[in-house]
Amino acid sequence: MGNDTNVRTVRANMSRPDRRLRVEDSLHINMPDMFEDQAFIDYLNDPANNIATWHRKGDAPNEFSDCFVWFDNGDGSHSNMPEKWWNLICDICEDQEFTDGVIHISNLGA
Repeated sequence: MGNDTNVRTVRANMSRPDRRLRVEDSLHINMPDMFEDQAFIDYLNDPANNIATWHRKGDAPNEFSDCFVWFDNGDGSHSNMPEKWWNLICDICEDQEFTDGVIHISNLGA
């Protein structure tokens, strides 16, 4: 499934085995500096923000505060995060020729 530079994820509806699996591209970015930025921490802890994460709102970010966002050619499910971080994500995606899929953003050691 893909080459060594691409990570693939598979989603399946187990209650409907007759449906075809859909394969989506994903990109993992480790961004510990982002999780130290107060503007991003405020965004992450905002009760109105529904970003997919294991982070517990109100807590300080830790190594389990991973976030998952959908990316689509510069737009995305959470392109409203602090602009400097979304722009950096867009730059990384462009460098990696990643145009569409799930981005896994981790907070693993500085």
